[in-house]
Amino acid sequence: MDWGALLGWIGAVASAAIILLLKWHLGVRNEERRTRRTTRLDDRQRNIATDRDIYGGRLTTLVRSHLATFIRSGKWWTDDDDLEQLLHSLEHGAYEDFIDPEVNAAWVRLLETTVELARKRRAGTITVEDVHEYNDVHRIWEDAAKRSFGPLPEAPELIARGRRNDDVA
Repeated sequence: MDWGALLGWIGAVASAAIILLLKWHLGVRNEERRTRRTTRLDDRQRNIATDRDIYGGRLTTLVRSHLATFIRSGKWWTDDDDLEQLLHSLEHGAYEDFIDPEVNAAWVRLLETTVELARKRRAGTITVEDVHEYNDVHRIWEDAAKRSFGPLPEAPELIARGRRNDDVA
């Protein structure tokens, strides 16, 4: 057999082996990418579901609905002890964090503003400008939530315990 022909056969076999190896490697990489993309999508969907659950949770409803009403109008749905306990808990971080960092940053700012203005409302020192500031902070948080996880779910109505405190100024 001729050395040239032998080297040609060896080259052809080596080339075929390299091509098959590259094809296998590209297939593995494509599968890894597909798995990563699917995993990221699944993670994103789980994060959205978790944030939607937090948004619809009892504490979030208290903050975005009942405390908002109290800051805007002075009307609280139970007694003053419940209000004080809620404000104290919020001041000490007894709330859930959202997974989305932008939503969570807006949430923390809303909580800080809510506690501050609820205390002002209780003291009778709240101003119209304070309420406008609160509305802006509240809107920023809701806008961030809408961008993150879509239409905002309706909050379940909380059952009022005790008397309704409609006589607060």
